[in-house]
Amino acid sequence: MRAFVYFYNKDIIDKVKDEITDKWYVTIAENEHQIEDYALNKEYELVMLPADISSRLIDEFRKAGNKPVIFLIGTDEMQSVKVYKNRCDGFVKTSDLTDDLQFCLKRCGLSDEGKKKLKAVTFGRFDIFYNERLIDFKNRKAKELLALCIDRMGGEVTMEEIIDKLWPDRVYDDRVKRLYRKAVTYLRELFSQLDEGSFFVTKRAVCCIVKDMINCDYFDLLSDPEKYKFLYNGEYMFDYTWAEQTNAILQKKFKTEKQYIFYSD
Repeated sequence: MRAFVYFYNKDIIDKVKDEITDKWYVTIAENEHQIEDYALNKEYELVMLPADISSRLIDEFRKAGNKPVIFLIGTDEMQSVKVYKNRCDGFVKTSDLTDDLQFCLKRCGLSDEGKKKLKAVTFGRFDIFYNERLIDFKNRKAKELLALCIDRMGGEVTMEEIIDKLWPDRVYDDRVKRLYRKAVTYLRELFSQLDEGSFFVTKRAVCCIVKDMINCDYFDLLSDPEKYKFLYNGEYMFDYTWAEQTNAILQKKFKTEKQYIFYSD
């Protein structure tokens, strides 16, 4: 990931580099005149600037289009008001640099501690990753149940609907209910073993996920279509017939973008 840092005091810059260089590729500006050039020519996930810098220069980084996280650095707590005035994401006081910086990184999801360990890939084949490693599901219906919960974006899914989607050719009886409960138990045990037990929620005859505990390309696309439209390739959970309805909506909404992805080469 890329970070851009500019501050008047070289010692402060060195301290910032010490805190983040093991995780970030850091660009340092030597003066304000370089800021515009860097902002226009590179995209950064993190930008750190002096609290008293002009709003115009702060906005230069937003023009790049990737909406970076922006922290302001200051020597006085009173300067933190500039964070709200300039719509920035955090304030780092030079005298408390380590604690403030780590707090801001965690709050914005940019530190290892603040990162979500679970990731779902829905465009194409559905897969789930934990700490960037693919989860191997021994129960394929449990995986499909999880996919359905993710498709509902944290909304509750009833046992009746789950059985209708996952076992459409089965009679709704005690035997198919046992298959449902087996899949639910598998998911509860799986995420408990991963120390993510609160992610998959079950109530009486109802399941759902905690949306904020997982990174997901589908969630990203809906939250910021302009930023994440490149992720969608025209396919969505293609292993599951019930997902065709969602994919039809996506194809209609992102028809132009999908054609661009297919034919831009």
